[in-house]
Amino acid sequence: SFSKIRFDMLLLFGAGFAIANAFTASGLSLVLGEQFGKLQESMSDFGFVFAITFIVCYFTEMTSNTATSSILIPILLSVAVDTETNPYLLGLPVTIASSLAFMLPIATPPNTVVYATDKVSFWDMIKAGFWLNNIGVIIVSCMVFVTGNVFTDLNTFPDFAQP
Repeated sequence: SFSKIRFDMLLLFGAGFAIANAFTASGLSLVLGEQFGKLQESMSDFGFVFAITFIVCYFTEMTSNTATSSILIPILLSVAVDTETNPYLLGLPVTIASSLAFMLPIATPPNTVVYATDKVSFWDMIKAGFWLNNIGVIIVSCMVFVTGNVFTDLNTFPDFAQP
């Protein structure tokens, strides 16, 4: 199946990494960091984690999960330090949600391989992936607080994150 992957799909993966570099080079990463900081101030912790998880889950449909993580993790960890929020609270949902890409062939290499078999149509992937993404967003948002509080106190800013 790997040999059947179309060249245009490989180009889309490369484009995802180019987008990640463009975010940094253009200064868009700084702008996004400022906007995420403002969004965090206006929401509860759960609401912000849910919003991050939702944004990342659907953003990673258009870029590879690696590119999404390399763009957003540094931005949100900077927001965590600036707002003295536990970095796990912002880093965990990005890390996990970047793997919740079930809708489009470009989202992850396994999606591309499945699509290359011609046994699953583009629309079938979107229909099933939409529900899987939304269920995943809810589960990840809840589990960040459940598992995060088992390993650390998410309500405190840890010493290791002090600037």
